[in-house]
Formats: sequence, C-alpha cells, structure tokens
Amino acid sequence: MEKLKEHSWIISVLLTLMALLSIMIIKGIYPFGGYSFANHDCIQQYIPFLSEYRNKLVNGESLFFSWDISLGTDFFTVFTYYLSSPLNLLVVFFNKNDLNSFISLVVVLRIVISAGTMTFFLSRKHIGEMKEVENKGMLNIAAVSFGIAYALSAYALGYYWNIMWFDCIAVFPLVMLGLDKLISEHKPVLYILSLAYCMYANYYIAFIICISLVLYFFTYSFKSIIDFFKSVLVFGLCSIVSVGLSFLTLFTTICSLNGTIASEDSLGSVYWFGNIFKIIRNVFIFSKPVTMTQVQSEVNVYAGVGIIVLLCFLPLCKGLRLNEKISRTIIIVLLFASMNNSLLNYVWHGLHHQAGIPNRFSFVYIFIAIETAFIIFEHIFELSFRRFVSGIIVALILPMVVYFFTDYNGLYSSKTILILSLIIICVYSLVIALCSMGKKQSKVMSAVFSILLMAEIFINAIVSFNNGDMYYAADVMNEVGKVEKINIDTVSEKDFYREEVTQRNIYNENIYHNMHGVGVFSSALKMDHVLSMYALGLQTGYPYYYYSGLSPFMDDILGVKYIHSSEREYYWDDNYSQVDDGVVPVYENKNALPVGYGMSKEVLFLDIFSNDVNAADKQEQMAYLSTGMSGMFENVDRDVNVKCDYADVSYDNGIINICNVPQEYYNQLIGIQCEFDIDQDGNYYFQIVNNLIEGVMWLVNEVESPFQSGSSRFLSMGDLKKGDKVKILFFISGSTADGKSIPLLLSKYDKTVEENVINTLSQNSLDLTEYDSDSLHGTFALDDNSMLFLSIPYDEGWEIHIDGSEAAYFPAVGNFIGIDAGEGNHTIYMKYVPKGFTIGCLVSAISWICFICVLLYIKFRKKNEEIEVIEETEE
Repeated sequence: MEKLKEHSWIISVLLTLMALLSIMIIKGIYPFGGYSFANHDCIQQYIPFLSEYRNKLVNGESLFFSWDISLGTDFFTVFTYYLSSPLNLLVVFFNKNDLNSFISLVVVLRIVISAGTMTFFLSRKHIGEMKEVENKGMLNIAAVSFGIAYALSAYALGYYWNIMWFDCIAVFPLVMLGLDKLISEHKPVLYILSLAYCMYANYYIAFIICISLVLYFFTYSFKSIIDFFKSVLVFGLCSIVSVGLSFLTLFTTICSLNGTIASEDSLGSVYWFGNIFKIIRNVFIFSKPVTMTQVQSEVNVYAGVGIIVLLCFLPLCKGLRLNEKISRTIIIVLLFASMNNSLLNYVWHGLHHQAGIPNRFSFVYIFIAIETAFIIFEHIFELSFRRFVSGIIVALILPMVVYFFTDYNGLYSSKTILILSLIIICVYSLVIALCSMGKKQSKVMSAVFSILLMAEIFINAIVSFNNGDMYYAADVMNEVGKVEKINIDTVSEKDFYREEVTQRNIYNENIYHNMHGVGVFSSALKMDHVLSMYALGLQTGYPYYYYSGLSPFMDDILGVKYIHSSEREYYWDDNYSQVDDGVVPVYENKNALPVGYGMSKEVLFLDIFSNDVNAADKQEQMAYLSTGMSGMFENVDRDVNVKCDYADVSYDNGIINICNVPQEYYNQLIGIQCEFDIDQDGNYYFQIVNNLIEGVMWLVNEVESPFQSGSSRFLSMGDLKKGDKVKILFFISGSTADGKSIPLLLSKYDKTVEENVINTLSQNSLDLTEYDSDSLHGTFALDDNSMLFLSIPYDEGWEIHIDGSEAAYFPAVGNFIGIDAGEGNHTIYMKYVPKGFTIGCLVSAISWICFICVLLYIKFRKKNEEIEVIEETEE
C-alpha cells in the first residue's frame, strides 16, 4: 500500500483510459465507428484549422500567415487561440481525412491526463503529509476515485469537443499543487511552470484559472499578518514570472484579438438568470451534460453524488479549521452565484458574455468540491452520531428541495432522477455510518465508498455518452472528401488564385482542403473585415462570413478563379466554364483578377461602413469610383404584394412592415411572402436586410429555387424575362419579426458594364514573381491618380517595401490593403510578422533567461550550504 502513493496517479490514468476505450467501442466513435468526439465548433472550426496546421508542419510553411483563411490572415493568432497545445503536433502522423481519429486521440489523452493530475494533486498535497495515518492506503484508493471524478465530470462529458481548453483543465491540479508548494514549502518552480503552460496553451481558460487562484489563496492559514503579506508578494511575483515566460503568445494574441467582434462586448444590464435550483439540479447523477445552448442557467457541475454527500458534512468536519470552512463555503457559494448572475458571469468569462457554451468556469467548482470532499473523507470516521445524522438529513433533503422548485434536466425523467439520487445517497450514508464503527470497518468501508464513487462516475459517463448528442460525422466527412483541391499542370509556383466551395458540408470546408479561400468561421476574425463583407453582400454573422451572396463582380475583384459546385450558380455568366468533371465539378472564372491591381484613388471616398446596407449600391459605387464607369447595378422599384398567415404585413417604398404577430407564434418561424412581376428582361438580384432571418427561397413562375439558409445576403435570381412572376419567401422568428420594418432591395445587373470595369482594373495588375506562406514579391505599374489595391485584409502586421523602401499602407474599401505608390513602374515586397511578436519574443526570452539564472543560483546556493554542513560535521 505504501507504494500505491507513488503510483496511484498511474492507476487513475489506466482505469480512465479503459473506461473511455470501452465507451468508444460501444458507441462506435472514431476509429471504431462513424460517431465523432468532434462536435459543434470542433468539426466546423478546429478540424479545418488542424488540417491547415498539419499542412504547414508537413510542408515546412511559416506559422505566421495563411492564404487559406479569410483571403489571407494572421495564422499565428489562430495557432495561439486554437492550436498551441503540444499534443496537436501529433497531427502530422494522421492523414487529413482521418482527423476525426486524431480528435479521439487528443480528447482521450487530455481526459486521462486530467485523472492522473488530479490524483497526483490529492496524493501529494493531502496524503503525503499524513505520516502517521494508518489508513493511508485506503486514502490512496480514494485519491484514484476522486481523480477519476474530476476527469469524467460533467464538464468533460459536455465540453470534451472543445479541445483547445482541456490542456488547462488537465494542468489545473498541478497549478494548484504548485500554489500549495509555493505557500507551504516556498518552492516556486512547479507553480510558475504549470501556470505559464496554461497561459501558453489557452489564455482564455488561463484567465479563469488566475481568478480561481486568487480565491483559493484565501483558503490557506497564515501565521501572522506579516506572513500573509509576504505570501501575497511571493504569489504575485511568481505569477508575473509566469506571465513573462508565456508573454510571446499572450501578447501577440491580445494584440491580434483587439478589433475582433468579441472585443466590442460590453456588460449591459445586470440581472439574475433565473431559478438557482435549475443550476443546483445539475449536481446529481444522469444530469444531461451541456454541449451547446443559449440557456444561461445550464451548467456542467456533476462530479458524483458521493461528492455532494461529503460536502453536506463541510460545517461538521473536524479536519478543517473554521477559516477553511468559511473560505471554501464562500468560494462554492460565489461560484454558484456566478453561474446565475450576469455581472459575475461576465467577469469570469474574461469580461465577455458567454455565447452558446455557458459557464465555462464550472470546472473550478468541480475541483474545489472534489478537494474539499476529499478532506472531509479523510476525517469521516471522526464523525459523532449527531453530526452524522445532521449531514445525512441535509444530503437527503437537497434533491427533494430541488425537485420541489424545478424539474430535473436529466437523461431520464425528473422523478426517476430524484429516486435514483435518494437511493444513492442512502447507500453512501450507510457506508459512512459503517466507517465510524471501528478501525477495521473504517478501512474496509473507506475502500467501499471509493469503489462506489468510481462505479457511479463510470456508469454516469457511459450513459451520458450513449444518450448525448454525439455527432455522427462519417456521412459528413464522406461528403467533404468528395471535394478535391484543383490540380492544374499549367499553374506555376508564382501563380496566385483563390478557390472556393459553394455547397459547404462544414463551414470552413475551404480551409480543410487548404484552398486559398474567401470565407471563414473563426473567433479571431476582425470586425472591420466582417462589416466590409456584410456591406458587399456576403453572408455574415458572429464571428464568420461565408462564400455566399456573390456576384460576378465580387468573384472577380476577390480573385476567385476556381469554384467547386454541384451545379451552376444563378449569378454565373458565360465567363464561368466547367474545367473538371469530378464528383464535385470545378468551374473556372475567366475574369478573376490577380491579388493586386490599380484603382483610382477616388475609391477611398467609398464609405463602406455606412448604415445604408445595400450591396448593389456598394458594388456600384466601388466600380464607379475605381474606374469611372457606372450602371453595373441599377436599383429596381416594383409594386410588391406581401402576405403572411401569422401577422399583419404591408409594403411601402421598399420596406416590409410587420406587426401584430400573435404571442403563440413568438417562438416559431413565420414565413413572409413577397410577390411581384418583372417589367423588363434582365439579370435580377435581391437582398432582404435583417441579420436574424433564418433563410430564404424564391420562385419564378412557380419554379422553386434551392432554400438558402442565413440572412442579409445579396442573391441572384438569374436571367428573368418580362412578365415573369416572382415570389420571394423568407423565414424569421415571430418575436423578432413583430414590429419590425425590413428592407427588400431589388436591383438589375448589367454584364457589359461589369466586364468593362474588370478589363479596366486588369490593365494595371500586380505581376507576382514569387510568393510563399507569409510573403510575396512582384511588379506593377500605376497611372496618375491611381493606387494599388490588394484583395488582402488590412492588418498592421505587414511590412511592405516598394522599390526597396518601406512604404505606408492603409485600409481601403473597408478593410482591404491600399498603397499609394505613385505613377510609374514599381516592385513590391511584402512580409508578414504578427503584431506584437517581436516585443513578445523579447520579453519571453528575457524572462526565461532570468528564470533559468535564478534556478541555477538557487541550486548553486543549496549545494554550497550542503558542503558547509558536511565540512562542519567533519570538523
């Protein structure tokens, strides 16, 4: 049993690994079947970004920049935000088409490591100090079960797919053990390194960990006020050192995320989310793990009913000092309050509102609850009969009180969960009662309690995975695999073109295929770029914009040369021709412009961010100001007849007015139908300006178009004839629609003008001589009063040299790069270095050098002291 202390964490890891492998085989999770741990954002964002990361590692490309994301973007921020975990380096051993198996690997690794680190924390902090306790072996068994409870808590069962967080979750117990060694033994190394690792792996969860460290600090007892302030000073200095060691990724990430949509978040009003018992109910067995929801009160806090039973003895436990009882109770109460209060929630989430993934800090409660329960478990045999009865009464009353105030949100019925919880509490109570009957019984019953807790956790995990919203990814990935990046023999290394997918199976499908694409779904996306694309008619939202809502003009100016599409799009003209007849055909846009070309400086007067959201007008103004040619898009004024079966609607001067939606339809989608006739031949577009529209479709002479999900896009209805009857039908929730005025914008496109505009712009094209993953070289010529326009998002990380000298650049047409190089022939060289990288690298390097020097000094000093002691002994 004595050796068990040294190896208990290994046992915890192996048992958790066996449980997870069993679940994967039973459920049929990759590579054992078609289900995947990749859920929600994992399959939409992380897998495509991992594909890009893998592509860079395999081909030796720079991690600074990527041409495959959002017309060209800062990849280092994507790396630090999503991919920085060292475990992700293992992706090089997987094929791109087998990334779901890679997700399975890293999910399992992180969860089993969490079991090991939590067990290691409990065995080193609590058992290691108990030199005279006879039942130390039983406590080591308990450490295994409590460690597994942390690893397979509801947090892991619900948020396992969010792989970018779980390095921090796994290392968190080591950070807490490091804090204990720092305060109790004055040993700072583990604390500094583990906290620095968390900051490197994911700054967001690291922020939550920093808040929890401050709270946890007050659970310690200090000898005096002076000792307290000394500890505060050391705690603060060591935390600063951790920041310094990880400053490179922290600083560059903060610099790059400044200007994203999330950076504009504000607190707003302060309010309570609702019934606190809707949060407390989730501590019981078979509570449905939260994966993604907009309900703020949903939370993952289950870590075993046995843990809750033990926590009911917190005020009665003799093993905790009064200040420890008070401080731990305050922390638990504060955490539950934070899960139900908008202000506290906002603070925990890094001064942001949670979106879709609520209460991301609940792992802190799980850790505190498990450790506190373990301390109580150490002293459970000391309970008097009166204290035992008091604790058990509280444990039995709690689920009944919750049931009285709200229904359980579980995998089974509310009544079933109540009965199961009461039965489990009674079983744990019986075991605790037997623990106090003598030393022999205490040892046996302690082991029984631990085994029961372990069994409960495993059963809950199996049931949760089997009944959860696990994603069946095989069919989707098979569809994704049908698209193959264009491979044309005549394309040389210097040729730059963009390539996109129209019928996406996953949002970032272009990135998954390592195409120089247009659209992206990423939290690192700049707000100004989203707004630019929104103004020009593409489908946008938070935080994304997609290759959808295009016109030939947009394809041309963005340089989209190859398009993977199962069928011809409505807006395509004769310049789009099929060049590949694979499973998903590829079409070539012959008018696609290069990455840079000359434009009149007059285009700088285009106010892309004005409140007038009319893509036809914006594109018309851009064409006119850049070339002097007008008439590409003409606004159309038609008499429109609007209908709705669920509300009063009217149409006036391009505006659809909606009112009197009955309350019973507030939580349902309602359809608004718009009918009009075509009065002359032409190519027609429309746009319905509202960000909350769920989708739209149209009919021409009763012939339906495909349903288009999303909102506010600029959509082509194709070539229409005089007398054609058009119906446009869009869908919006009743609560959103009621009392709203929604613009319906109609316009007609002139192909001849558009081709003349593109021919003019192509006359002063940038001729690339070379480009790689983070730079490009080329030559270009400009006329008088012209500037160079680059279809690359504006970013302060670019270093641009014109004719050998550093040149200034500026945002043009919203958020693209403009350069005023002057009339004549020029050369250009562009190199990307993430903003803040140089400063971050310098600070981190200095911090590491100082840290290593201090460690060497401490080691040298300790060695000299040992020599002095030996010499004194010999004398």
